[in-house]
Amino acid sequence: MKRRGDQKHSSSLLTVFLFVILGLISFSLSANTSNRVSVGVVADNEPYSWMNASQPSGFSIDVLEKVASLTELTFEYRVGSWPEVYSAFLRGEIDVIDEISWSEERANSMLFTEPYHYRNTVIMQDSNRRLDSVQRIDGLRPYRIGILKDIYYAPLLYTQNLELVEYDLLPNLVRALAFGWVDAIIGPDVTLQFLAQRAGFRHLEVAGALSLDGVQQEDFRLAVLKDKPELHAKLESGLQSIEPEWLADLTVRWQEYGGKHLPLQTSFQLSQPEQDYIRQLGPLRVGLMRDYAPFSFLDGGSVQGLSVDILKRIQDLTGLQVIPVVDQWSSLIMWLEAGELDVLANMSFSEERQAIARFSDVYYIIPNVFFSKDLDWRYTDPSDLEGLRVAIGSGIYYEQALRDIIGDSLFTYVDQASMFNALANNHVDVVIAALPNGNHWVSQLRLTGVYVAGEFILEGFTGEDLRFGVKPSLAPLADILNKALNAITPIEQSVIQNRWLGSQSGISYSSNPPLENLTDEELDYLSALDKTLRICVNQNQMPLEAIDQRGRLTGISSSIVESLSERLNLRMMLFPTQNRSESMQALSEGRCDVIPMMSETEHTEKLALTRSYYSLPAVVLGRIEVPFINSLNELTNQRVGVLEGFVAFDPLVSRYPTITFVPIATETDGLRQLQSGNLNALISSLPTASHSLQELGVADIRVIGRVPFDWNFTMAVQVENDVLLGILQKFIDSLTDEDRRGIENAWRTVKLEESMDWSWVWRIVTIALLIVLMLVYWNRRLGALNAKLALANEKLAFLSVTDELTGLGNRAFFDREYNRLHQLAVRQQQGMMVAMLDVDHFKRVNDTFGHVAGDHCLQFLATCIKQVFKRDTDYTARYGGEEFVIFTLMDASQNIYERCETLRQLVEESQCEFEGQTIVLTVSIGVHGYCPNLSSDPEHAMRLADAALYKAKSEGRNRVVMSETEQKAL
Repeated sequence: MKRRGDQKHSSSLLTVFLFVILGLISFSLSANTSNRVSVGVVADNEPYSWMNASQPSGFSIDVLEKVASLTELTFEYRVGSWPEVYSAFLRGEIDVIDEISWSEERANSMLFTEPYHYRNTVIMQDSNRRLDSVQRIDGLRPYRIGILKDIYYAPLLYTQNLELVEYDLLPNLVRALAFGWVDAIIGPDVTLQFLAQRAGFRHLEVAGALSLDGVQQEDFRLAVLKDKPELHAKLESGLQSIEPEWLADLTVRWQEYGGKHLPLQTSFQLSQPEQDYIRQLGPLRVGLMRDYAPFSFLDGGSVQGLSVDILKRIQDLTGLQVIPVVDQWSSLIMWLEAGELDVLANMSFSEERQAIARFSDVYYIIPNVFFSKDLDWRYTDPSDLEGLRVAIGSGIYYEQALRDIIGDSLFTYVDQASMFNALANNHVDVVIAALPNGNHWVSQLRLTGVYVAGEFILEGFTGEDLRFGVKPSLAPLADILNKALNAITPIEQSVIQNRWLGSQSGISYSSNPPLENLTDEELDYLSALDKTLRICVNQNQMPLEAIDQRGRLTGISSSIVESLSERLNLRMMLFPTQNRSESMQALSEGRCDVIPMMSETEHTEKLALTRSYYSLPAVVLGRIEVPFINSLNELTNQRVGVLEGFVAFDPLVSRYPTITFVPIATETDGLRQLQSGNLNALISSLPTASHSLQELGVADIRVIGRVPFDWNFTMAVQVENDVLLGILQKFIDSLTDEDRRGIENAWRTVKLEESMDWSWVWRIVTIALLIVLMLVYWNRRLGALNAKLALANEKLAFLSVTDELTGLGNRAFFDREYNRLHQLAVRQQQGMMVAMLDVDHFKRVNDTFGHVAGDHCLQFLATCIKQVFKRDTDYTARYGGEEFVIFTLMDASQNIYERCETLRQLVEESQCEFEGQTIVLTVSIGVHGYCPNLSSDPEHAMRLADAALYKAKSEGRNRVVMSETEQKAL
């Protein structure tokens, strides 16, 4: 048994131990408590401080968190209105108050830090309606100026006799400018830009600072009461420790990007199952609206817009292949529901649509607004629509909710142009449309007296959320699209949005202006047509013209007819014929008004032709084994087919008497005779030949030469219809070079829009099903072999672009990726850098230590390169021998010289050990940075980098030299 003394001693030790533990806990709590500081912040001062998802957020909160990390203080935020926070601070209930400005009166009881931010008062304008002068207050007198109600500088503005309109909240002030209710607004710079960006009003911009007799600038500081000098010193120390660059970056983040961090490139990598899924998908049919500018629209025959650029960026990230299907919304949504489309790009979420689509995340939110001709009408709630005729786009996501409110007063339109024309002609009273799209059509249609009357907001409908809708059978694709959307950086998003929504919009509103200089007689003639012109078209003469399964004109002539319709403001009624002779007869008999695409050689006395507006180049086709020819003289003593009606048939016969020219009825017949050897060559037009070869699946015939004669096309009318002939001639004279280039481009786009021929689809499916059933057994047996083969192919593909010695890319890798990255930089309007690197005196290394040691040195150098250039957008390759190339995306904030200098120093300072010997290496680097555009030559950039490398060598080696055009390029 233990003795009593031992037990007493143990008890004493335990008591001492407990006291020590309690003392440590008390000290820890005391220290922790001493570092806890209460900070008062304003709850409704976006973007500086406000409550976001029950947490304080904003520019000032980020500054406070930075101070806390630098001073080891712990901030507890007390959030409220300014009067609440300020009163609690004066009572001593709050230790620190944020966003307070210095004044002599306050300085009697408070200690202020130095300012960490200045909020400037500026004037904001609409980039589409810029002011003439904003330097002085009196320069604003011709304009209506919006200000915040009861703002402190209002009395000064009123003394200047300005026309002022007061608004109760800053968001309403910004909306007033966006909707055109005022000409400009005055307010705090960062706040106005933040609110404009968040609302999607990228056409609003700061015009400049406004001089307000010294009250235009507000300083943001931290303050404590005078009995807390130690806390004041800590806060001041923390603020002074913040780098100015960090504060500047933070200002831009909140001003332009809503506080998001700004990586140049996010890390993006699809999983192996996702990559396998994309490979098995094949090309996706993606629906894009043809009249939804600036988000998707046809221009010059190609589809463009914000949604298209987002789609292209997703393609860059994921490798998805896309076939654009461009049409009206009503057709696109129908095809998605029928499964004919894989993805619909401009789609908003609704509960009902979940049955036909799986939705991606939102990639843009558009404010929907009311357009009206009544300047005094304003929308505040649905009761304002009583008794009004309201127009919306057919099938829009809020159609049913709105119909439940106004019933039969709601009118739907298939296309946007018709909807706004209805407003212009007083067929409806108001139009609801996305703000950018509505502004586009008001400008495009030259509408006057149309105003924005307010934002369309219903419960559950606060804006048009643009998403990708994926057909249900491709549900995994929605997750891949989300992953790619999240990988698009804020800077990339801003570039795309500014391109289409900012002051430098990519849209041209004057591509098809109304036809001018028409005489009174011509105007009367058009009025008598009842807005309709009858067009004779061959229903099956592709690629010149045809009528598709939905009854629409397609082919090369569709572009010229569409342009004619827009400029004359006429509807085109198609009169289908079987051939050109039937079209000519119908025109001469008055059953149609115009033949839009007719060769000059088909002229008859009953028809009158305009001047030529389009030419098809004539080419020579031959079998694939026949060499190219420079002249038709090389076909002496050979049989050459020529399509009947070719304008130059007689001149060809007289100019080349040694050639036997054979008239051919159809191009198909000519191609068959060429294949069989009955003809040695065939003269045709480039577009028709390409179309016929594709339709027939002919692979053994190619273009072998050019013919110095072309097919020239005109428009034809009845010979006695001089008035219409004059109108059409004025239309043709108004065509620009861009219009003429767009004729053939439009055909290429329309070709992608053709619907499926379901009879052929079912035949193919049936045959495919039989083949699949027959091959199931063999596929199972070959599964293991295919897996091994795929692995081998994957390894082979990797090796084909990898330098075996260094593990960097090889020359093939460089040739492929350098041009691809250059094109990506052009699309994203992003900077690019290319650097040439060469090992100094490498021959001396080989001669001294041997070639094995030289190879080891190159491997060592490759490791150094990977260590410095390791970003997702950094590409490295061995260019040849001891020469390497580095190319990467960049922006103007990056110091590319420093990155290359870091690499040079790393090589110089590191030790390359080989078999117990230390080999000292140095490198010379030539660098060229530039901002590529469509006319930039990537090879020229390489030559400049190589010239800089040569200069580095000539100046003594072991250095980095920038190209002489570097600063100018950036």
